[in-house]
Amino acid sequence: MAIAPNRIYSQYADKPKAVAWYSITRTLGQQLYDTYEQICTSYDIDTATTYELSVLERIVQVQIRVDPAILPPGLDSVEIRRILIKSKIAKNVGTGTPDSIGAALEFIAGTSAVRIVNSGGMAFILSFLVEPSDEIKYLLAAYDIVPRAQGVEFRGFTTPSGFTQFGDGTQFGDGTQFGYLFGG
Repeated sequence: MAIAPNRIYSQYADKPKAVAWYSITRTLGQQLYDTYEQICTSYDIDTATTYELSVLERIVQVQIRVDPAILPPGLDSVEIRRILIKSKIAKNVGTGTPDSIGAALEFIAGTSAVRIVNSGGMAFILSFLVEPSDEIKYLLAAYDIVPRAQGVEFRGFTTPSGFTQFGDGTQFGDGTQFGYLFGG
């Protein structure tokens, strides 16, 4: 039996049909809320099932199909699919500015510890300050997943093996990257 509304006339409190009638709004409201919650969480990229990932790939029009048989050993094909979907979304909404690329890489790689290094000649390199996952390294090397402006070249990435970071980049107080000093 449904939970009785808080404000019901005492003469109807013991009548099941009246209690059910008064509870309709609360019951329907709860059903609508549950459905809304399912819709909000059903296509979360980080928790999506294989079927939901297939739907998301169709929605964002990811053309690359990941064949687990040709992946290097130890890589998770589902995680690679997630990263490719995130990459496509980031490319669709990105503006190509360094700030936009940084935000996209935080969305794609799950870390904000990435620096964009201008290597001159309309090109840049990514410098990871923490070790990226094997899937991220594979996709950066094998696919075009970094959003960028037209005509700008992505020349690769570096990882933190063999160096130590000193400082937090706030020494100058103006947001410059000169606060990041590295030593071997």
